[in-house]
Amino acid sequence: MSESNSADSVHDQNDADKPDETLLIGAIKSALDDFRASSYLRLDEYAKPVLDLLFLAEANRQEYSPVKKDWKRNSGLALPATAQFDHLLSVPDHVLGDALNKAFYALKEDNSFLEEFDFSDFNSAKLNKARLRPLLHVLATTSSEAGEETIPRLFEAFLAQFAAASGQHAGEFSTPKDIRTLLIALVKPESEMSLYDPCAGTAGFLTKGLDYVRQKNDAGSIALYGQEINAETLAIGRMNLALSGAEDSFLAHGNSLTHPHHVANGGLMQFDRIVSNPPFAVSLRGMNLEHDQFNRFRYGLPPASSGDFAFIQHMLASLKPNGVMATIVSHGVLFRGGREKAIRKGIVDDDLVEAVIGLPPALFYGTGISSAVLILNRRKLPERQGKVLFINADKGFQKGDRRNLLGEDDIARITTCFEEFAESERFSTVATIDDIRTNDYNLNIQRYADSSALSGLVTQYNSFEKIAIKELALEVNSARRGGTFSDKANAVYIPMVGKRVTHHLDDIAQRHDRYYQVVLSDRAINAYVSQFLGTSVGQHALSIMAVGSVIQRLGKADLNECIIALPDLPTQQNILRTHDKLAALKEAIGVLDRELSVNPVGLTELQVQLDSMLSVIGKLSDADQIRSIIREGESKTVEFKETLSLNLRHDTGQKDKVMEEMCLKTIVAFLNSEGGHLLVGVADDGTIAGLGAEIAKFHKDSTDKFLLHFKNTVEKRIGPEFYPFIDYRLIEVDGKNPMVVHCKPSQKPCFLDGEVFYVRTNPATDKLVGPKQLEYIRHRFGT
Repeated sequence: MSESNSADSVHDQNDADKPDETLLIGAIKSALDDFRASSYLRLDEYAKPVLDLLFLAEANRQEYSPVKKDWKRNSGLALPATAQFDHLLSVPDHVLGDALNKAFYALKEDNSFLEEFDFSDFNSAKLNKARLRPLLHVLATTSSEAGEETIPRLFEAFLAQFAAASGQHAGEFSTPKDIRTLLIALVKPESEMSLYDPCAGTAGFLTKGLDYVRQKNDAGSIALYGQEINAETLAIGRMNLALSGAEDSFLAHGNSLTHPHHVANGGLMQFDRIVSNPPFAVSLRGMNLEHDQFNRFRYGLPPASSGDFAFIQHMLASLKPNGVMATIVSHGVLFRGGREKAIRKGIVDDDLVEAVIGLPPALFYGTGISSAVLILNRRKLPERQGKVLFINADKGFQKGDRRNLLGEDDIARITTCFEEFAESERFSTVATIDDIRTNDYNLNIQRYADSSALSGLVTQYNSFEKIAIKELALEVNSARRGGTFSDKANAVYIPMVGKRVTHHLDDIAQRHDRYYQVVLSDRAINAYVSQFLGTSVGQHALSIMAVGSVIQRLGKADLNECIIALPDLPTQQNILRTHDKLAALKEAIGVLDRELSVNPVGLTELQVQLDSMLSVIGKLSDADQIRSIIREGESKTVEFKETLSLNLRHDTGQKDKVMEEMCLKTIVAFLNSEGGHLLVGVADDGTIAGLGAEIAKFHKDSTDKFLLHFKNTVEKRIGPEFYPFIDYRLIEVDGKNPMVVHCKPSQKPCFLDGEVFYVRTNPATDKLVGPKQLEYIRHRFGT
């Protein structure tokens, strides 16, 4: 019904305080499943009438509850006779759909906060009228027996399902529950405070804030304020607040940037706490914000193409002198230049930034892009003044069916670190404002708190001097579009986008305008710098200086700050000689491999040579290679899939095309990115399950038939021209038989089914469309 293993799931026993509530939830869910199964509804179409019916059930529960209370006094809810279950169940079957439509119309007439809401049409041909009556019977029975939390919990669960089914548009109205839990725990609202969300959606942050206060104080209350631009989403939000028992809530309709509704005495209202998930990079064109009557944009007007800092400054202007705010931002907010840099500089210099928290990728419905939490505080504790806590939590998550999830332990680790303002190796660090100024007001989290396993390898270079490129460079040149470099002695060529560092001008062909030419002083040998920047540590040193969420681009100023581990000149020469020997060894192995392919008769002689090599360098078996990859974990270049097309959780007896497509998406993404390994037959936790069950079920226990099926599928859906870039085979590991698919970077763009373009965004597969796709293809493939 919702995401597996999700905190939003109505199956979760934690969502039922009493055994009878579990039974009630089960009864409602079963009736709803029957209703959907007998109707012609997509998942997103199904969720809408379900929300309406659950709201109707809760209205009836409140009306007939033996314990009466002043129910949501601000909403002033009235339950007309035509909306009561007794009336609805008394009408004949052939007019039941019409009776429900009249019931909801009467609800709108009698309750002003529902006037803009478009309820479902229960006369729709897609709805099975015969299943409406049994469903209403169940809702009528359970609503009379349910506790105060039962139906609101179901309502929230279906909101999550609605969001998941809506894909990448879900962020317009719903933020996942685990993210709401995290942000509310970070700002810690207290009883009698006010909480505000200028992009309220379905009021998820507001209801979570109310729930947080109630958990701390049963009698606690908090004033809730929000604004939402979409009328239908606004109505769902008001329903959500009503179901949550929010007695002091004010949810307004409109654009909070152009027409903020929460004003007092000619200015913006001020709030104790603000939490929000504004739309990323919303266009400001036509909003005329330069003549803002509320003086919200004192740090500068953001560019028209990206309104992130418009929302941030609106929230700052709405914050009390001792208030705290937490907002979700794209990583671009942390490092983009121009007007946004000037705004960021002002906010940092005023010591308003308390913490920057990097989140895992794919936490939101319909996108794999990573995001961050920005915490701004108008009155920091004295010991925190002049400092900013950076937390890199990008590795702490659980993998779900539709998105990654923040578990309770993941949330606790982040909130504890923030509360203690603590430094933790490869997780968090405290930087001073002077440190941030040195980095030119770049808040890129990896520059301060690096969670990568490679960061630990840097200690191996402790005996070498750490020196910035700007201290080694005599010149840093860039070519004009279509222009070329002149060949210069002791130069290294570093790409603006990508990783192919070289010290040979001929290696970059005609694409000079995509590289920097760095002419080095005599302290460094260009071949050594090129070799170092090609290692995993060197590549990491470049990557943390690059900016961009999908296309990582290295700016000239950032390149100058990139650190090189520089030994003395004799050691540089020794490293280069060793590197040359390894390259020669690789070439020798390549020669032997080619010889074997064209001259199998000489097998005995080849075996002698290979045995001689192996006796010196040892042998890493295929199984050991698989174990080594698994130990590294999923990353931008490694992905695990438990099966290719066998659904282990819901066995239908048929191949699961959705699961197969997930594997194909990953392969396409690897081809379009840096390549990588797809391990099929390996669970998310690294457990090797193998493909024995799938091969037995679908391929008559024949590995050859399985491999042929995979080959044909790849050629049909990805294309035969990409087949040379894909190497795959089954490998025996501890009696199991996983398949390893090794993908090399393609030389041209690859589309699944010739239509859909995917890339890897560490460690997620992301679909690119429109301008982002074109920009990526231009930078990656030069077309």
